Amino acid sequence: MTTPIIQRWLPLLFLMSLILQTSLVMAKTGTGLEIDNPQQVYVVYTVEPDGLDQGEFEAIIDNQLSQANIQQSPRDDAQLFLRVEEHAGEYLLYLDFSRKMFYTVNGKCFSKSGFVWGRYVKDISDVDELNEDVEFLINEFIEEYSKANKL
Repeated sequence: MTTPIIQRWLPLLFLMSLILQTSLVMAKTGTGLEIDNPQQVYVVYTVEPDGLDQGEFEAIIDNQLSQANIQQSPRDDAQLFLRVEEHAGEYLLYLDFSRKMFYTVNGKCFSKSGFVWGRYVKDISDVDELNEDVEFLINEFIEEYSKANKL
């Protein structure tokens, strides 16, 4: 026969055990940022406001990628998208990473493309702030990308 103290704590221990087992089953094995030949990424720029200099963004991204020993090179399976829009006098900034994944089912090879990482910043009031946000986001991407690919 169990004591009243054990009876009181037994449901809690069971619940904690169940939560732990569930979290272990659902644990991520990867981030989606892992790719073959991670030293090369293709950057796609979409800058909608005509008054902005796309070259500034290219220089920021190129500088940060170079410091991380990542080259810009055309490829279909790993693309980083930088998009800048203007709405109601303020800028919106998006930085998204898309990749193509290959997997095998019943001996057949399939592929799936999609976005696996992304960030955005809204309510950016001026170009200096926009440039700072581009640098911040690319550095965040490089940190996670480098960690995922063991660079």
